[in-house]
Amino acid sequence: MTNRSTWRRTLWAGLAACLYAGAGFAQSAPPLPPLPDAPAPPPAPPPVGTVQDVTILPPLPPPAPEPPLPSPVIPPSSLPAVPTPTATPIPNATTTTTPSATPTVSDTLGRRGLSIGLRVGIGFPIGQLLSQPPMPGGQVADNLSDQFGILFPVTLDVGYRPSRHLYVGGYFGAGVATASSTCSKVSSQCDQNDLRFGVDAKYLVSPRQFVDPWIGAGLGWEIANHAEDAFAGHEDGPEFFHLRAGLDFRVTPHFFFGPEAMFTFGMFTNHLGAQAGGVTNSGALHDWLVLGVSGHYDL
Repeated sequence: MTNRSTWRRTLWAGLAACLYAGAGFAQSAPPLPPLPDAPAPPPAPPPVGTVQDVTILPPLPPPAPEPPLPSPVIPPSSLPAVPTPTATPIPNATTTTTPSATPTVSDTLGRRGLSIGLRVGIGFPIGQLLSQPPMPGGQVADNLSDQFGILFPVTLDVGYRPSRHLYVGGYFGAGVATASSTCSKVSSQCDQNDLRFGVDAKYLVSPRQFVDPWIGAGLGWEIANHAEDAFAGHEDGPEFFHLRAGLDFRVTPHFFFGPEAMFTFGMFTNHLGAQAGGVTNSGALHDWLVLGVSGHYDL
């Protein structure tokens, strides 16, 4: 037991002496010298030989452009034929056109065809109804406006178009009139009617346009009837000619409608009066000014 304790003391004493000696050696040892720097690169060697003088010359002028080569002339006969491109229609494609001053419409009518029309208007009497034989007091005239007031005629037209611009056909018209101021003063009953029939023709200025002006003329026969309380009369005579003018608006490809005016020139050459009991020839010129509207359907 005593030997083991002695051995331990001796071990610790030796360890302490070694630590002490190492600490004193570290303090008394000189510092280590610094590491030397990397050596510098050697200088470049001097040039070998003699350096000659260099003369700088001015720049050379640019080269002249070469003339263009002449293009070969090929006669047109030797050129191959190039096909003309054709436009391929595109289905369901919407095209935009510039509107013109007078819009045109698709013309589905033929150059020739049947035409049926109807016109209504208001007529104003002008001129004389009849002339009596000369009397001591002079010529006695019965004005048309003394017997007829305002006339409301309805006229049926049936004709044929031999071309786009021309129409020829026949007409039949009938109308009733209001009582005139003269008849109303002397009678409580004033019944008047007027019948017209004949042929006429029209010239259409622009049949393919939306608005088509036209002029027309014709001739026929006229019959006038009137009845009062104590008198009934009948006159008939030729309608030498009438003039018409108007505008046609194309409502559909086949139906036309528009305003018109007509002026007639006629004369009643026969007069039958119930009061006089006979037939009297008369030669008074009378006119009708009719303003109205007309429409016609062309096939």
